[in-house]
Amino acid sequence: MSELAFWLVAAAMLAAMLARLLWPLLRRDSRPPPTAASYDVAVYVDQLAELEREAARGLIGGPEAAAARLEIERRLLVASRPAAAARSAGRPRTALVAGFAIVLIAAALGLYLELGAPGMEAQPFAQRTQPGSDTQDLAGATEQLARRLRDNPADPQGWMLLGRSYGELGRFADSAAAYRAAVDRKPDLPGLQSAYGEALILAAAGAVTEPARQAFAAALQQDPGDPRARFYLAMADAQAGRSAQALDQLVKLEADGPADAPW
Repeated sequence: MSELAFWLVAAAMLAAMLARLLWPLLRRDSRPPPTAASYDVAVYVDQLAELEREAARGLIGGPEAAAARLEIERRLLVASRPAAAARSAGRPRTALVAGFAIVLIAAALGLYLELGAPGMEAQPFAQRTQPGSDTQDLAGATEQLARRLRDNPADPQGWMLLGRSYGELGRFADSAAAYRAAVDRKPDLPGLQSAYGEALILAAAGAVTEPARQAFAAALQQDPGDPRARFYLAMADAQAGRSAQALDQLVKLEADGPADAPW
């Protein structure tokens, strides 16, 4: 959507919103409720009409009719003043509604100019919610972590997190190197050895290398039930041609795990 089209659509939406909010006030303003003075005016107008009809039929003399007409007109003049004031009372309300609309428009425009981005290209919702749409943010955070670890390389947890982040970015060789740095500093971190072995396999395009086997063996020394280590060691047997042994390990892994286990 171009910037001009955006502003046209925004103006139309704002106009619709203002009409929805302010029309009831303007409608009530155009039809003010009747007042006692309005009733008095109607009565005096009827009295004048009745007086003219009686004078035309000769039921009342000319001087009497003139005197009565003068009195009714005097009362009508007095009653008309508050009625006119009631009719004009709508004008201040109309001005108030107009002022309120101007304030709303100014506030909305100021808020959007402060927080919005009218020049930004439209992005469909499906694209904004696709997996991997935050890859650039993850890459930036990963590089910041890498710079911090270069300044403070003694943090094994940081190296383990860096290895996981590189793995999510598909940089498996870098992931394995970061995990190796964590192993060198604290090899007994829970889950570290099996994560390192998996990164080595991914970096080797799925081949279970000897360093990966050693990492999984170390993982099983810490936790004999580590499912990731058990799975990849079964894969190593399958790649080495020991299919029956691999199948036996996988059956045991399935039996030991809960029914909803991800593996």
